[in-house]
Amino acid sequence: MLWSIYPAEVIFGDPSATPPEEVSVAGRTFIVSRLPDGGRRIERLISSDPSDYLRPEWTPGKQL
Repeated sequence: MLWSIYPAEVIFGDPSATPPEEVSVAGRTFIVSRLPDGGRRIERLISSDPSDYLRPEWTPGKQL
């Protein structure tokens, strides 16, 4: 049992939401979430190359 002033949805998240998935595009690894129309939105880029983070097409929120 958990006693809190916050609703359970805030603490545990939405149980109906799909979890983010890891995909590889152009040799880079991305964490993406599925959109209702079937597309994918970038949540996070995982790379050891600093110049990858400067590419505007790979910023979080953009669609793959």
